[in-house]
Amino acid sequence: MQIFYALSRISDDGETGVWKENWQTAKIASGNFGTFAVFIQEFKEAFTSITSVDDTMKKLKSLRMGSNSADEHTGKFNLLIDKAGMANAGAPVLIDFYQSSLAPWLIQLIYQGIVPTTLDDWKKKAILLDHNKWLAQSYIGGRSMYTPQKKKKAIYKFNHYAPSSSRDDDAIDVDRLAVTIQKLSFPE
Repeated sequence: MQIFYALSRISDDGETGVWKENWQTAKIASGNFGTFAVFIQEFKEAFTSITSVDDTMKKLKSLRMGSNSADEHTGKFNLLIDKAGMANAGAPVLIDFYQSSLAPWLIQLIYQGIVPTTLDDWKKKAILLDHNKWLAQSYIGGRSMYTPQKKKKAIYKFNHYAPSSSRDDDAIDVDRLAVTIQKLSFPE
């Protein structure tokens, strides 16, 4: 009786409606509806796995490397691929997922050399280049190697506020004139 009540509460629309119709057809053909506990278990199995895979696929599509190392990122990527059941998916699909999840600077470096053709080669190259970046940053003091350093401009300081008693109003300011000539002669 509980099974029939639960079935009456399930909508006939969408995925649940399709599952309900298939379940009823199979049970009527076998003549055995089973227990309510078995019904609940079958219902959970049917929709938990779909929801779990859908959630994992959403996480995989939104996965970004961010500030993680390539090692950590690749580990998360592998875990999501296994959870989504995509381990046997085609290499181009997995490469596309992996490539779109990498940091832009890393993709740029990978495409500057020989471009990997397998997922394992992509992972190895990403990890190697990321490791090399962190190693190089340790030698240059943590500054980013990929952002150009700003050039420092020369600052000229002059004392234009000399005491008025010693200043001749008709005299030419030679220092200011020299700086102006120098700027005109050597454009930046």
